[in-house]
Amino acid sequence: MSLKINKKQSLISFLILFFMMILQFPAITAVNSINKNSLKVNGVNGTVWKGSASEISSNEIYLRQTKWEIVPSELLKGILTFDVSTYLFNGQLEFNLILGPMNIGATDIKGNFPDDILEIIAPFLGVSSEVVMNINSFTINKKDIDQIEGQVLLNNLVIKGISNGIMGSYKIDLFERNGEIYGSIDEISGEVDIAATLSLTLSGKYIVDGVISAKQNTNSQIRTILSFLGAENEDGQRSFRFEG
Repeated sequence: MSLKINKKQSLISFLILFFMMILQFPAITAVNSINKNSLKVNGVNGTVWKGSASEISSNEIYLRQTKWEIVPSELLKGILTFDVSTYLFNGQLEFNLILGPMNIGATDIKGNFPDDILEIIAPFLGVSSEVVMNINSFTINKKDIDQIEGQVLLNNLVIKGISNGIMGSYKIDLFERNGEIYGSIDEISGEVDIAATLSLTLSGKYIVDGVISAKQNTNSQIRTILSFLGAENEDGQRSFRFEG
């Protein structure tokens, strides 16, 4: 009888020790096991479950002061979820990272970025704007986007091909279609009315297609530039398309 009790106590002690070892598993050990040809990480502290890194870079994406912490309530459901905060392109980004067997997802994605972020990401567009992200969910697999739902606000938008002045504020409602990111672009307040769609693939290809029209308060310079887009339709709108 005592032998069975000792075995049981030993097993419990072993499981407790094993569990504590997992909880204290150093983050730097996990980082060293990753292919560093595609991922560079510096200044790692803490454990896999709660830690930080001063710098993370991969494929021209650069993150600073990244912190992560596992969400225990989700772990009890069998879902590996981390609360993550980081600085990306001089802006702050927070989200819940979900690691699944077949895909990677994120929820409650909130970010605020200064007006130079679009010039950094896509300097060829000649566009600058403050960007506010509020995305409910986003899931990708190895090849495609499985799901995305949320909104991006463009405040103090400047389109240098049209005017060096501020055009106003616009919103993009995001959703998934055929494994790509799609967005519906609409005007909130500004110099012109825009109704357009955006499509974006994981490889970086994009298409922005829609119509634009002047408003009563649109200045003469912008009206002149809009005239180069071609003839107006019966609703006073002119078509445009950008892709790359």
